[in-house]
Amino acid sequence: MNIEDIKDQMRERGQELWSQIEESNLYITLRERYDSLPPLWQKTVAVLAVLFGLYIVLSIPQSFVAASSEHEEFFIENRLLTRDLIRAGRLAQTVRTPPPAPSFSSLQGQVQASLARHRVLDEQRRNIIQIQNVADKKLVPKGINQTGLKLGAQKLNLKQAIEVAEDIAKLNSSKLINMSMQADAQDPHYFSVDYEMATFSIPFDAEPAGKGGKGKRGRRGKKKK
Repeated sequence: MNIEDIKDQMRERGQELWSQIEESNLYITLRERYDSLPPLWQKTVAVLAVLFGLYIVLSIPQSFVAASSEHEEFFIENRLLTRDLIRAGRLAQTVRTPPPAPSFSSLQGQVQASLARHRVLDEQRRNIIQIQNVADKKLVPKGINQTGLKLGAQKLNLKQAIEVAEDIAKLNSSKLINMSMQADAQDPHYFSVDYEMATFSIPFDAEPAGKGGKGKRGRRGKKKK
């Protein structure tokens, strides 16, 4: 079947449909009313009919265009969301558990090494004690563990006090929170200095894997009995 045959069939079907419309009572009534109108009104009705037909013809593809644009926007949003989810999944796989914060004994050893580097003698070291909640609780989120250390030194010159503060402030996994200086009562060229440091860590609660399995086995054993 070629294109000419298809055109002939469409023409025949169109003629049959038009003949059926002409024989309908509604068309006959409308035709009679149209013929009874003045010529000006007939032209007006004809123009309105043509405009209405054009509106119907043009509105069909416009509706398809609007629907396709909505589907395109939906597809783009889903594609971007999928990319973000894939990127987040990859980042979650690459994120490593942060190393645990150093213990008090480890931090104490680092501080003593720093004092030795800056030639702070034993008689200049007052104490190194462990304290709790060095940082203000309002500044530290809930669930964050903090371990504090307080270092007391005496008869330090200004250079030693500053160098020790700079050195211990650079220690890994710890922060210098407070520092107070007071001139020595006997010799104002030297200072008594207190340093307060803190380490922060996030607790990771891991449930042993064997507990669940043992519980299930025990229940099954009871059922067999």
